[in-house]
Amino acid sequence: MATVALGVITTASSQCPVLPDGAQAITPSDANTFAGAIAVYVGGAGVVTCTPANGSADVAITMPAGSIVPFRVLAVKSTGTTATLMVAVY
Repeated sequence: MATVALGVITTASSQCPVLPDGAQAITPSDANTFAGAIAVYVGGAGVVTCTPANGSADVAITMPAGSIVPFRVLAVKSTGTTATLMVAVY
């Protein structure tokens, strides 16, 4: 039988990471950037044209609905982006 411990506070560690606590809707823009996002959630399938956080050249990736871009992002470009319902996770 499983035992459930109550009232025990677990500190963050590599085995028990802290979850993000913020999000903001993304409006694709060829001019605007955002900083600090740890992930971009894609709610509606399509192409996401974005600038990786390391500043390398823009990339276009096809994303299924309900997925997360597999790297940190500085900007989601309006040119070339067809995906919808995107959210920056902080």
